[in-house]
Amino acid sequence: MRAIWSFWSKPYLAQQGSTWLSPTDHLYSCALSLECARRHFKKTELYTDDAGAELLINKLKLPFSKVVTSLNDISHYDCAWWTLGKLHTYSKQSSPFVHIDNDVYLWKALPERFMRADIIGQNPEYFQTGSSWYQPEKFDPIIKSQHWLPDEIIQYREQKLKTQMAVCCGIMGGSDLNFIKHYAKQAIKLINYSLTKKPYQPLYADNLLIEQYLLATHINYNRQCKPAYLFNSTDAAFDPTKSKAAGFTHLIGGAKRNQALMNRLHNRLCYEYPEHYEKINELTAHNPDIFQL
Repeated sequence: MRAIWSFWSKPYLAQQGSTWLSPTDHLYSCALSLECARRHFKKTELYTDDAGAELLINKLKLPFSKVVTSLNDISHYDCAWWTLGKLHTYSKQSSPFVHIDNDVYLWKALPERFMRADIIGQNPEYFQTGSSWYQPEKFDPIIKSQHWLPDEIIQYREQKLKTQMAVCCGIMGGSDLNFIKHYAKQAIKLINYSLTKKPYQPLYADNLLIEQYLLATHINYNRQCKPAYLFNSTDAAFDPTKSKAAGFTHLIGGAKRNQALMNRLHNRLCYEYPEHYEKINELTAHNPDIFQL
């Protein structure tokens, strides 16, 4: 099993997605996420574009075992679709992997039973239809108009479940590469349609709906695929006792802009990996244009 990360520089520069308190905090997190995983994985791979490789590899010298600049292929996309970097990376994998977001830290090794699963995710996210920020009801008029949607979405919506599910992809991967490639390509196709077909305009920038809800619809559709989750719910994932027992931290959403948490991030990197801490500080202090890529 390989640990992989993705970094698409275009939305990073435009501050799309969940932003950090400062750009330096983001670099601290990239370094800490990698170093935590290197304790448990021999292979650590970065999927990025030329600008991302220049920043993370040439300037910061982060010690990934392999660097692939395949995200140059998506440079023509609108950066509001910031999850596309992850989806494109998923679609290019040819052997089992776990993708780790750069705000996720693995203090302990992931469980063996978890690592052997067809599909792995951080946790299922259950929500009530009509009262969630996921808003999958946006798909319903598209279904009625008989415009293209993945069969997996159509079937899931037609079940009219009061409680639906998405999959938190702080970590995501597995060994069923056919399933993962199909899901990722369907997600990219859905983004392509949303950018070019009028009925799909309301879906624009609904990144987590495309990535995390679509994954759940595929799991629901393909009953032979056996998923495994590190936590059994969102509440469990962010229960301090359970996350500590799992040796897992995910600075999701607004946590990246919390000064107290950023102070802890600084201190942790400084104490455990001072070479990265000093390198990042030196570069950002003397090269203010480093974030211009």
